[in-house]
Amino acid sequence: MDKLKEAAVSFEKLLDTEYKIIVGRKNKLENINIKFDKTHFVHLSGLHKLKDLSDIRTVDREKIFDKIINDEVTQQYIEKSIYYNESKNRINSLAKIESLIDTNELIFKYISKFNKTSKIEAEYLLSVKDNCQEIYVFLDKEKNTDFHFCRSFFPKDKKDYTAKQPHCTLLYKEKISLDKREIQFNKLYSYKTISEKEYNRLENSDFDIDVLCHDKDKIDIRYMRKDEIHIRKLINSSND
Repeated sequence: MDKLKEAAVSFEKLLDTEYKIIVGRKNKLENINIKFDKTHFVHLSGLHKLKDLSDIRTVDREKIFDKIINDEVTQQYIEKSIYYNESKNRINSLAKIESLIDTNELIFKYISKFNKTSKIEAEYLLSVKDNCQEIYVFLDKEKNTDFHFCRSFFPKDKKDYTAKQPHCTLLYKEKISLDKREIQFNKLYSYKTISEKEYNRLENSDFDIDVLCHDKDKIDIRYMRKDEIHIRKLINSSND
């Protein structure tokens, strides 16, 4: 399997995957829900930079992805472009995108004015490590939805995109696929099995409760305190 198809196959695995992330910033909680779409692959892999390849430049982005999966667009073909070196490192790193996002690395609130020479518009910036190489994952909000998508993805070169960007504290991270839910990080919620009577009492208290499972008179819940004092303590202790 060539590097281009390896990257596409890795990305395809994420099409039925969602990441739910909660971060703390300025004593408030912010939700980042990441989803993936075929149409994002061309930009993330840097294929849009291959301006001299008509099969890349003129074809619908979803169809390009399908052509790569079906071996109709190959590594050998894109290497014909005089611009290939601009995409090479992205393609190599993109093959590891799932394992990179699975790590719990640095998350920044991205403020574009601190990088005036860049045209990237994004809401968050993830800085993750691939061995000794730093990889940037820029996340932005999909219009009219509650979901974020990967706006841009590339290995760090000379420019430090994290400079002056405000750091967010990771408090919760969950990976959801078709057949599995995996909590990858948790400093926000507590878990408990309680009786129905106790649940009715807690429902009217100062707790935010999610029911995970209700079996006869036993209820599995996930909960946290609603008050901001508790949230502030969580955020501050995570920064220690």
